[in-house]
Amino acid sequence: MSIEDKDMSEIIESDFDEADKNNWIVWVFTILCIAIGASVLIKFIPTIIASDDAVIAEPVEDVVEFPVYYVENMDGLRLDDTDFDITNYYFRNEYEYNHYYIDDDNVLWGVGDNSEGQLGIGNRSSYEGTPQKMAENVIHVDGAAFFVIYLTENGELYGAGANQNGLMGLENPYGKEWIYYDDIVAATPVLLMSDVKYARASQSGIVALKDDGSVWWWGQIRTTSAKHPDDTIGCSYSDPTKMLDDAIYVTCGSFSMAAIKEDGTLWTWGNNTFGSCGYDSKNQDFIEEPVKVLDDVKMVWMDEVRFEKAKPYAESESAAEGNDDYTYVTFAEKKDGSLYACGKYVEGEGSKIWDFKLYGDTLRTPEEYMDDGLHEPVELVYSDRFQRIQFKEKD
Repeated sequence: MSIEDKDMSEIIESDFDEADKNNWIVWVFTILCIAIGASVLIKFIPTIIASDDAVIAEPVEDVVEFPVYYVENMDGLRLDDTDFDITNYYFRNEYEYNHYYIDDDNVLWGVGDNSEGQLGIGNRSSYEGTPQKMAENVIHVDGAAFFVIYLTENGELYGAGANQNGLMGLENPYGKEWIYYDDIVAATPVLLMSDVKYARASQSGIVALKDDGSVWWWGQIRTTSAKHPDDTIGCSYSDPTKMLDDAIYVTCGSFSMAAIKEDGTLWTWGNNTFGSCGYDSKNQDFIEEPVKVLDDVKMVWMDEVRFEKAKPYAESESAAEGNDDYTYVTFAEKKDGSLYACGKYVEGEGSKIWDFKLYGDTLRTPEEYMDDGLHEPVELVYSDRFQRIQFKEKD
């Protein structure tokens, strides 16, 4: 019988001894295992390769470190708030200049300079070192160097102090050139406006938000940082002037103002010499009518990142001590939590450089001053675009 006529059992019986049979079984089993393993690998290798490739193709992204601006009290900024409530931003303790505070019975008290009648006690004294009772039923107060404003429970806005450009509603025979000192002051509080929801004081102006969402501003914006010496006064209104509608919040710095509208848009106006309005106004130092500068905005700050003073007042503490002063800088928080800044010394994409010289108390470009050899050019960086930043609490 030839081998072609034998079946496998016969081949095994005839051609292999017992040892050979065992070796052949091991050999067949090994081949079977290899085949099974290969099929498994073929099935899963693409997944493994894809996984490895994904790790290589998607490295861990570097954390971007944005410029840091230090604040007095992070918790007081209410960055985690989801619902807007204007009462969260009332000032009950304020000592940027004088010390004004509202006690638990909503009585307003004032301590400090009264040379322009800004304590509202009916006279002009040089200084009051003990608390003076100013008004009752008060829920919010803000002050500047020479005047104060406060809001009562029934929405009435009062003011006391210097009548800068008619700021206190008194007649102003001196015109807009007059800034501070004369014989016309409101030594007793005067009613400035009714139906008011919120208000803030700039260096020599007032911005108010009424119950109907309208925004009003009056006073003057005068600065010694104008690019052109004859342009130190750019915004001036002797009477409250309507600037916007549909607003939910207003604020101001020393020289600029801002408002947030119901749709989340941010609008600014005032001095823009250093881009603090977040708007390219070309060679114009001032923006007299509000301009839209950002969308989806939750909150805005000017000059300082705070609301009311978080710390108790100390008589030994001067107005400037303990503050995080960023004059000419505007900060904005968007609804997604991201933070931005524009203005003086703010750097980033599209920031600008301005060469100027300080002559007297007016900043002038090199072409606009007498070269007496005493004032070297100063190079200053600023941004009229909002740049990404971060806040950190001061140690």
